[in-house]
Amino acid sequence: MNILETGRATVENSNISQQEIIEVFYKIIQDSNGEFSDIYIGTTDGTMIDGGKHQLPDDYDPRKRPWYGEGIHFNNFTFGQPYMSNSPRKLVISASAKVKKQDDSIMGVMAGDIILEEISQIIKNVKYGKTGYAYIVDKNTGEFIVHSNNEYIGKKISKIYTDLSPLEKELMGNKNGLYIYRVTTQAS
Repeated sequence: MNILETGRATVENSNISQQEIIEVFYKIIQDSNGEFSDIYIGTTDGTMIDGGKHQLPDDYDPRKRPWYGEGIHFNNFTFGQPYMSNSPRKLVISASAKVKKQDDSIMGVMAGDIILEEISQIIKNVKYGKTGYAYIVDKNTGEFIVHSNNEYIGKKISKIYTDLSPLEKELMGNKNGLYIYRVTTQAS
């Protein structure tokens, strides 16, 4: 989030051109070591300022994208729901927030994409004890969005682990959080 805040401060506090914004975002993406696949701004007039330098269709309107609709309501960068990005065609999660012009009017929404496959690779390396592991669940649906076993992604916890229905309800009922639990199996 600090990376995005720094990028936004550069845009809001400098009188730089759209091309200079693209170059700043491109440099941030390159220096993020794969943390961000793209950083961009969708303006209130429908212009796309894309630090990833992707070729988008002529009729592309950032105001119709999920990240724009979510971010226009936030002053602080907030992660939205996972969605399919236009380029590359991968499942991503965006952190987005309003960005302002120097006169304090709304310029549009700034966002940064993280490819969920990349998070899965990081999650695969998280170990708890000898056999424990980490995953991320969408609190609105109870579905795995990041898991070391790709077959679980998009499936509800309770459909894979029926005995974890209470955990699924707990995860979905709270605003956010980290939960540690133990599942024991009996040897036959």
